[in-house]
Amino acid sequence: MGGGTPGFVEFEGWLKFDITSLYRDWASGVATNYGVQLAIDTGYCANGNEFWVYSSDNTDATLRPKLAVESGFQLPVLTATAGAGGLNLSWNSFSNAIYQLEAATALTNWTTEGSPVLGRGGVTNVVVPATSAAQFFRLRVQ
Repeated sequence: MGGGTPGFVEFEGWLKFDITSLYRDWASGVATNYGVQLAIDTGYCANGNEFWVYSSDNTDATLRPKLAVESGFQLPVLTATAGAGGLNLSWNSFSNAIYQLEAATALTNWTTEGSPVLGRGGVTNVVVPATSAAQFFRLRVQ
């Protein structure tokens, strides 16, 4: 984003914000999601005309604002191993992410399996009872 009043440049360049923890609070229901607003929080910008952003219609494409969303979040890989009490499902979890295991006998009509699981970082394990029918499992991350 470019900024400043004409003739006075406060900032030229791009700003980067990490909202990972905010997103996780939204996803887990800890915080209400009202979106994100970017604003200048300084006394000399309080009158609203000390900072401006170039228009997306600017003829110089390099001055047009942009929003780039980067996701370092990777979907967990679900691993299944046979165990004494049934099938042991495990995955690497992120702290405060909520995982819901779902099951189906075909790749349609998914149903929830158990209660949601709160990730604590590291490997998470869930044991599901063995059945005679073939089953498919997947994880939803909230």
